[in-house]
Amino acid sequence: MRLEGRVAIVTGAGSAGIGRAVCERFAEEGALVAAWDIAEAGVKETVDLVRKAGGQAEGFVVDVSNEEQVKRGVEGVVSAFGKIDILVNNAGVMHNATVETDDPDAWDRLFGVNLKGAFYCSRHVVPYMRGRPGCAIVNTGSVTGIMGFPNLAAYSASKGALHSLTRSMAMDYAPEGIRVNAIAPGTVDTPILHCFLAGTRDPEKARAAFIAIHPLGRLATPRDIANAALFLASDESAFVTGHTLVVDGGFTIAGSQPTG
Repeated sequence: MRLEGRVAIVTGAGSAGIGRAVCERFAEEGALVAAWDIAEAGVKETVDLVRKAGGQAEGFVVDVSNEEQVKRGVEGVVSAFGKIDILVNNAGVMHNATVETDDPDAWDRLFGVNLKGAFYCSRHVVPYMRGRPGCAIVNTGSVTGIMGFPNLAAYSASKGALHSLTRSMAMDYAPEGIRVNAIAPGTVDTPILHCFLAGTRDPEKARAAFIAIHPLGRLATPRDIANAALFLASDESAFVTGHTLVVDGGFTIAGSQPTG
């Protein structure tokens, strides 16, 4: 029970992706989970799944790009659980575009969720972590933020910025014992990937191309990434901060990218 009694906020937890898997994995290890998402039905489904498996969870409908909602959500978690030990900034959106084809409003919305959301959540959670041992923040980045990626200009830029924010926050809060790390997943079999594939000329061919560029020969599962988040949130990584843990099936060492 590596997270026994710890309270964890997990954003972007309302769909069958990384956030939900993190909620389930953390609850298995004894955490009290606060599942956040903008989708009320998805939040309820995640909470129900955790509870049916014997875990403890509460759901909160929060748009992380709205600071007032984030503030109320944090206060709600403290009211429900009494403290906050872990924050997983996982909420994210994606759309296909180059800098020429992107819409400025869509660009702003993406950055509002992927980057400003992490800023708002961290800003309001850190005061409740200060002065207490074992607190950790985990940001969900991406290999696209390391390598760049075709037709994902805004998404890649937001994730690269999130990796830099991770390092800066780690330096700011290390003296107070708050660790801040990130995960850079490769291609994960989630609803956000399905949306991306739907925007390609041949979704089945594009999916096969994604699999082919991972030397391990498969896509990541949400649980693969949840296991990495568990490591970074637990005392097993007690001397790790400011690090981006690449969990990509060898994608970055292969150095190739899909077409189509």
